[in-house]
Amino acid sequence: MVCCRYRPRQPRVTPVWRVLKHLWSAFLQSQEAKVATGDGRMTTHVTTAVAAFLHCGDLHAGFTRLRCPDCHHEYLLAFTCKQCGLCAACHQRRVLTEAPFIADEVCADVPHRHLVLTVPRLLRGIFRGQPSLPGELALAARDAITAWLRDCTGSPAGQPGLVVAVQTFGDFLLWHLHVHVLATAGVFAGDGAFHLAPAGGWTELRELWRHAVLRRLHRAGALAAWQTEHLHS
Repeated sequence: MVCCRYRPRQPRVTPVWRVLKHLWSAFLQSQEAKVATGDGRMTTHVTTAVAAFLHCGDLHAGFTRLRCPDCHHEYLLAFTCKQCGLCAACHQRRVLTEAPFIADEVCADVPHRHLVLTVPRLLRGIFRGQPSLPGELALAARDAITAWLRDCTGSPAGQPGLVVAVQTFGDFLLWHLHVHVLATAGVFAGDGAFHLAPAGGWTELRELWRHAVLRRLHRAGALAAWQTEHLHS
C-alpha cells in the first residue's frame, strides 16, 4: 500500500483571511460607533463565524495526529471551522455533503423548479440589524409558492415540497437579500398523488410574493400600516 503525502491547505495566504485578520478589529470598532448613533447592532453569529474562520486550519487551535499503519507516516490534520458561507473550503465540503442528501433523501422523484425571489431596494434596509426578519422572508416564500401551486393545479389542500435558503448578498457582495427555493413543480394531494402544475404563471407568483412579504413584515412590526398600504398601491 502506498501512502499519499498529505498537503495541508494554507488558509492564511488567502486574500479574505488577510483582510479579516488585519482589518476586522477596526471594523468592529466602527460598528460599535454606529450602534451608538442608533444603527442596528451586528448579530452574534457574524462575529462568531469570523472568529472561527480565522482559526480554521490553524494547528495552534487544535489538530488530530494521523498515522499510516503500513508505512508509519504521520501528519497533523488541523481542525476546521465546519461552517458554510465565509470559509470557501468548509463551505465546499458541506455543499458536496448536503447536495447528494437533498437530491437522494429529501426530494421526491417528481419534477422540480429552482425559483429565486428578490426584494426591492426600498425594503432591503429594513432587514439590517434584525436577525429574525430574514426568517420572515422564508415563511413568505413558503406562503406565496404554496398558494401559487395550489391555484395552478386546482388543489386547494395540496402541499408542495420546498427547500428554502435565504441569501443576503449578490455577485458583488453587496447587501442584496433574496430567497432561493427548490420547489416541486406541483403539489401532493392527501392520498400522496402528485399534481403537476402547468408552465407559466410568473405574474401571479410575483403578486403573491409581494403581498406575502408585506404581510409578514407588517405582522413582525417592521412596517407600519400606512407603509404597507402605500407599498401595496
